[in-house]
Amino acid sequence: MDLIKNNAQETDPQEREAALREKVPDLLGPDEHVVLGYKIGRDSYAFTNRRCIVKDRLGLSSKKTEYLSVPYAAVRGYAVETAGSMDTDVELKLYV
Repeated sequence: MDLIKNNAQETDPQEREAALREKVPDLLGPDEHVVLGYKIGRDSYAFTNRRCIVKDRLGLSSKKTEYLSVPYAAVRGYAVETAGSMDTDVELKLYV
């Protein structure tokens, strides 16, 4: 149901880090660790101790993958929308 509502599901940070190190070995630095991980449909988000990494699966077959890296120093602001009684999703917006 979360996929239909476009809600994120929290993932295990250690599993997310292991997957990133296996699939894209040069993406994470040696002293960089995933602190939080979320998955929305085919896409995923990893918050490390240094930056936010967005994994965007492209195309119908998801054969292409794009990674976007946003260092925390580039974040100029953020907004949080909490869940309500009818609207159950929570949103985080980063302004860079």
